[in-house]
Amino acid sequence: MQIREATPEDLATIAMLVSESNKDVAVRFGLNAENCPKHPSFYTEAWVRADLARGEAYFIVEENFKPIGCVAYMSNARRHESTPS
Repeated sequence: MQIREATPEDLATIAMLVSESNKDVAVRFGLNAENCPKHPSFYTEAWVRADLARGEAYFIVEENFKPIGCVAYMSNARRHESTPS
């Protein structure tokens, strides 16, 4: 198992991991893009791109070179850097 920092080339992978890991909740509660458009089961590459622009860093965990999970992280320093003055 390996954990690595994501790159901009990982947008689709991150969006898929976040979306797939939240799909069961959307199904259970009848959520869809119309009645709950910001639910993470509808996560898109554009959302990941916006996260990165805000200073978030993503890490991807891989097993046998296949992505199996991810996490986003934003340090206080990055948060202050991305906040308009």
